[in-house]
Order: sequence, then C-alpha cells, then structure tokens
Amino acid sequence: MAEAAKGVSPTESAALDTTRAALGSSWPAASPTLLVMPDWAPPLLAAGSAIVVLNVAHAVMRFRQRYGLWAVRTLLELRRWDGRL
Repeated sequence: MAEAAKGVSPTESAALDTTRAALGSSWPAASPTLLVMPDWAPPLLAAGSAIVVLNVAHAVMRFRQRYGLWAVRTLLELRRWDGRL
C-alpha cells in the first residue's frame, strides 16, 4: 500500500480504505502520478498565455489611441464649423 510508504500504519491504511469504499470514491487509493503532463505542454501554455496577454495589451493600447484621436478630431471639427451655422 502507498500509505505505508508515507508513514501511515496498516490500521490507519485499512481505515482509509474503508472510508473510501463507504464514500463510493472511484479514485485509486493512492496514485502518485495522477496526471502525466507531456514535456511540450508547459512551454506551449507559457507561450499561449504570453500571446493572450500581449493581445489584450495591444487592444487596450489601440482603444486608448482611438479614443484620444476621436477627441482631437471632434475638437478640430468644432473649430472648423465654429461660426458657420
């Protein structure tokens, strides 16, 4: 049993097994490698996260730039039309 390797006594291990059975757990008793991650996954996730962050930053920068240009254009149009109406 894996619990014995962790320093759990056999009686405690048996109690844990009966508790798992009573709860209807479908998980294995002690699986040291529950999820095996391929070697290429962490770099891919890091690169994908960086791309998302850069895209959001670029979108915010474009929004701020457009908003600033809109205000400048509006003021220029108001000055151009001032006194014509």
